[in-house]
Amino acid sequence: MNKIPLVLLFNENYALAASVALLSLLDCKKPETEYEIFVMYENMSDDAMQKLNSITPINWIKIDYNPFGETLTTDRFPAICCSRLLIPMLFAEYDKVLYSDVDVMFKKDLTEVFNTDITNYYWAGVANGKNTQELKHGHPPCYEMGDTIFVDGFMVMNLKKMRQENFYEKCQDVVDRWKSSLISVGMDVLNMVCRDQICQLDYVYQIPGEIYHTD
Repeated sequence: MNKIPLVLLFNENYALAASVALLSLLDCKKPETEYEIFVMYENMSDDAMQKLNSITPINWIKIDYNPFGETLTTDRFPAICCSRLLIPMLFAEYDKVLYSDVDVMFKKDLTEVFNTDITNYYWAGVANGKNTQELKHGHPPCYEMGDTIFVDGFMVMNLKKMRQENFYEKCQDVVDRWKSSLISVGMDVLNMVCRDQICQLDYVYQIPGEIYHTD
């Protein structure tokens, strides 16, 4: 049996999307695969939680604070979005987990990608494109990112390495320096903290809009 911890993160606005994601996840899993599903949430009604639990058992983790302060809360990126940066601390019993956004439809079993060797990397994800001079000019934090920018909507996370190398403290340092310039909080911080230590996955696991429309 392949037991895979999968962390999702959303509020009730995405409950319907999450139900589609969960159904598709279960529909395409192999018989020998078992997912242990965790949901980090805020503002979720009992009714919504019961309906999602009827699809598959879920371990619920309530997040009722913004770990990096209200300065990082926007209409597009509410406080819950910052909380993915807490995963290494909240899941101390795991050395490795999968993380995924829920506005997705899964189309294959995730065992293979979970088994990606990321011993020397903080996480694995798909590339959003090259970090160009034009991008740096329009978004100053890009100067501290690596040559390639990666999307954080689907990640294989090396929690052991993150904890060993003070990942949360590094995130806090980045936020303190750049909080007024951050756009996509999670993605910006993850690329700056983990630059040059991100393993690139194939686009079969996620296709960023920029890549889809240009190629």
